[in-house]
Amino acid sequence: MLLVTIEDIGGIVGLTSADLQDTIVTTINIILALLSLVSLFMLVIGGFRWVVSGNSDEFREQAKRTIVRGLVGQIVVLVSWAVIVFVTSVVQL
Repeated sequence: MLLVTIEDIGGIVGLTSADLQDTIVTTINIILALLSLVSLFMLVIGGFRWVVSGNSDEFREQAKRTIVRGLVGQIVVLVSWAVIVFVTSVVQL
């Protein structure tokens, strides 16, 4: 019988004996990385839509909105990351 403990799972994902602050910062960084990938994907989709829109102003506007939303998403992720870095450097326990 194969028994897997919580410690084994924590070791696999890198949450072994780190303190709570490091665990929270690591989790937030992973979430921000995933959100950054989503916004990058939106930029790629918007660019693709722009290229294939042809002469259709409606599709070009949809592509433009997608690109703007992707850029706003990237900016939000970068500002969030900067805030996390600042807060963790100020709050050293």
